[in-house]
Amino acid sequence: MRNEPRRTVRPSRRRRAGFSAASLRRLGIGAAAVVVVLIGAWYVGPMWRIAEVTVVNNAGIPSDQIIGTSGVQGEHYQFADLQAAAARVDDLPGVDAAEVRCRWFGGATCTIAVLPAPALALWQGAGGSVWNDTEGKVQRAVQPIDARLRIAVEDGELPPLGTELEPPLLQMLVEAAELEPPLRQLAWSAEYGLMYDDPAGIRVRLGVTDRIGAVREKMQLARKLADTLATRGLRVRVIDVRFDAAPFYSL
Repeated sequence: MRNEPRRTVRPSRRRRAGFSAASLRRLGIGAAAVVVVLIGAWYVGPMWRIAEVTVVNNAGIPSDQIIGTSGVQGEHYQFADLQAAAARVDDLPGVDAAEVRCRWFGGATCTIAVLPAPALALWQGAGGSVWNDTEGKVQRAVQPIDARLRIAVEDGELPPLGTELEPPLLQMLVEAAELEPPLRQLAWSAEYGLMYDDPAGIRVRLGVTDRIGAVREKMQLARKLADTLATRGLRVRVIDVRFDAAPFYSL
């Protein structure tokens, strides 16, 4: 029986080469997918969320109220609507205009710059202090307010926060502030409306009316009535000119 020489089977060069071209392609695609997932997780992660918001020039308006109203905190840096955020802040009582700017440098931060509305009247009563701007919007007074008018609430409640004064009342306050000299000190009563004390110490009840120019006219009527009564030797305590056709007084 013939012994055949043993044949050595050598691996083909293709097999010795390691990975096939198809395997390499699959490996590359898998690696690229992992990279995409990692980049996506980083892009939607906390580093791109707006965490720090700074408010500047917000005299008389709480920062937390402005930040909460803007809605930018927690939003993605790339997708936050800054114009809409500024518009929401602009609608707040006491805000004349607002601008929101954001930047990313290792993290997303924003700054909200506020242009406060001029303070027309500061209302002070047992429930605290509020103020309204020239549009009538009412805001809480969180620090000293340089208002053109000061109103002591003697009877009734302070104007509700976040509301607007009724147009007739707002018109009268604007007229009082524009007088020369302005009628800086006023009082408020739920029953009698706006009031003030004249230089002689007489309480004058103006009430509230929507007639333009009513403040000046009512003051002139009260002054004329006070002078007439003084010539009669009468000491007047209150003059009520809420109703122009029927003013009255009390001694």
